[in-house]
Amino acid sequence: MSKGAKKMSYAEMVTDRQGKKYFIACGYYPEGNRDKLVDLVRKGYQYFKGNGTTQAVREFNNPQASGFVYGNLYLFIYTLNG
Repeated sequence: MSKGAKKMSYAEMVTDRQGKKYFIACGYYPEGNRDKLVDLVRKGYQYFKGNGTTQAVREFNNPQASGFVYGNLYLFIYTLNG
């Protein structure tokens, strides 16, 4: 539950160039379009893979990075240790 509404999430585990593992994930409300959310995570993964961890974190945390936002949802990255 988030703000009184049911919320789900979609995540993919990825590995950076140094072999460190991360999750790229996004929460979503079930009434949203799951396919668009999956596309957002895949687009984030491709960006992560092509630009590295530091740049991906910087871009995903940039509120003007509209390419990594779907409605009020956005990407975030965690290591396996949180």
